[in-house]
Amino acid sequence: MKKNSVIILFLLTLSFSSIAQETNYDDNSILMTIGNKKIAKGEFYRIYSKNNTNAEVKSVKEYLTLFENFKLKVIEAENLGLDTLKNFKRELSGYIVQLEKPYFTDSTVDEKLIAEAYERSKYDVRVSHILIKLAPDALPADTLKAYNKIKSLLNSINTKKSTFEEVAKKNSDDTYTATKKGDLGFFTVFQMVHEFETNAYNTKVEEISKIFRTKFGYHILKVTDKRPAFGEIKVAHIMVAVPENADSTKKIETRKKIEDIYKQLQNGENFANLALKNSDDKGSASKGGELDWFGTGRMVPEFEAAAFNLKNKNDYTQPIKTNFGWHIIKLIDKKEPKSLQDQKEYIKNKLSKDARADQSRVVVISRLSKEYKLKTNTEQLKEIYKFYDTKSTDIIKLTDSIINTYTGVVLTLGDTIIYLKDFAKYIRTHAGKDVRSENPDVFVYNKFKKFTDDCVINYEKTKLESKYPDFKYLVKEYHDGILLFDLTDKTVWSKAISDTVGLENFYQKNKSKFMWDSRLDVTYYTVPNTYYQKAIKIAEKQLSQDKALAELQKLAKKDTSAVFLVEDKKISKGDNEKIDNSTIEKGILELENVDNVVKFIYIKGKLQPMPKELNEIKGLITADYQNYLEQEWIKELRNKYKIEINNDVLNSIK
Repeated sequence: MKKNSVIILFLLTLSFSSIAQETNYDDNSILMTIGNKKIAKGEFYRIYSKNNTNAEVKSVKEYLTLFENFKLKVIEAENLGLDTLKNFKRELSGYIVQLEKPYFTDSTVDEKLIAEAYERSKYDVRVSHILIKLAPDALPADTLKAYNKIKSLLNSINTKKSTFEEVAKKNSDDTYTATKKGDLGFFTVFQMVHEFETNAYNTKVEEISKIFRTKFGYHILKVTDKRPAFGEIKVAHIMVAVPENADSTKKIETRKKIEDIYKQLQNGENFANLALKNSDDKGSASKGGELDWFGTGRMVPEFEAAAFNLKNKNDYTQPIKTNFGWHIIKLIDKKEPKSLQDQKEYIKNKLSKDARADQSRVVVISRLSKEYKLKTNTEQLKEIYKFYDTKSTDIIKLTDSIINTYTGVVLTLGDTIIYLKDFAKYIRTHAGKDVRSENPDVFVYNKFKKFTDDCVINYEKTKLESKYPDFKYLVKEYHDGILLFDLTDKTVWSKAISDTVGLENFYQKNKSKFMWDSRLDVTYYTVPNTYYQKAIKIAEKQLSQDKALAELQKLAKKDTSAVFLVEDKKISKGDNEKIDNSTIEKGILELENVDNVVKFIYIKGKLQPMPKELNEIKGLITADYQNYLEQEWIKELRNKYKIEINNDVLNSIK
């Protein structure tokens, strides 16, 4: 039984979801006491309010019994110290991280990004670009140098001293596209970093963008084409590879080979067979040349253009050339672009893994900074510069003794004061390889900005339970759910599987509940038609399965094509219609005679009703044993912990 599945099922069954109105939460009214544990009305109300909306409405008291059983198990787990174990804490922490995420995104920003991504997905753009590389943490002097260089290149293009393509070929630091005069081919949303994508979609065809910066450096781009999105396509291909350093003879040989394959296709040869025999793309050759579905920007431009130009299923191209070699491409199927409704979840998932999602986080941090009246004192940061190592490029010499002298305040946030010593510890831990000894103020300031953002987020995390009752309850429910699983697994599920003696005893006491109806004891035979009569005589001997098969095989020592099958079975009513309709109580019944193969049975006799063997009902009896163990456990817990109900509070729940 998978743990995550059990916990999720538990949450659904007990209605741990944010559906109850917050005005109904009541943590001041104590509904019950179990042992010395007090349980508020609000915790139970969430469960009841959700399940009470279902088609099958149960009373408050019916749910109360289920809730009592659940809380008994959780309290027992806590008293056993399961909530103090490292594995428990690590698992709960993982769930909390997921539960916190919605509170640190801005729905307005997210919806705007989703709409933007969908609108862009309707079109493919073809772009050429010029890149001047620059590290994200570059020094001001290096940044200015790179900017002036690309500004000079843009000026050269604007004054028509050089074409965009000439400048890209000679000066772009993107060496892969420089050889193609900067051409990136067609692409669509999420295939480039957001800044690049935005400039590509906001620049008109044949126009050149302004200078912009990404994590790779400074860019200018030129949009050379824009078209409605093609959607996705599925093709098969046959590839004849051309080695990168191939001489003229090899090039002629590969060209001739692909042309020969093309002629065979025109003469009616099967595409899949030719791919299997000839394609150098071994990954797809075994599948008849089939490739996975792909859209714009996933294949090299020449391959993509040829594939999308195919109109009808099973059409194929003439041989085309790419950097990989020669190809013949066959169209299998096409998918038109999807609607926003169909794409929304896909876009959300892509956004969650894309840097543009930081826009939402920035808005949340800004809002929280105002809410908690964030104040910063950057003057205090100068103290850190004094101990900045001017010789090393990756170490700041901030010892504990130095850090402990820092008493100045760098942040105030709500009711919390954060000292310079806290930031000093942070910067020492997070220095990494970003340190630039020539420019300490920029380095320290950037780290302080990240530190401040982290402080705002972490402060809000401490307030989530008090601000949002739904969050508080969900955390508690996951806490209780993990404990419930761990202890129930140990006490019930795993025990039922490992306790073979207990299971056997339980089976013996309850086997009368698991009875076979009347059945037929039969032996199935499958034999070649020519051996049918001889097989009947062997069947009538009522030999064991192995001996009957051995005698059948003796009939055809030299006939290696003869196949004999013998299998003993017990047949219940409903297993086979022909057997059900037969009046034969003992003897031969032919079932099927097809393609010179006969299937028949020898009916040995009728079996009276009897209990099913343990190995025949292992799953069913184990499940019953688990239920038995759980009920016994609940009885034990109810004897161990006294339960007191506040009936006045209980009667107020409607």
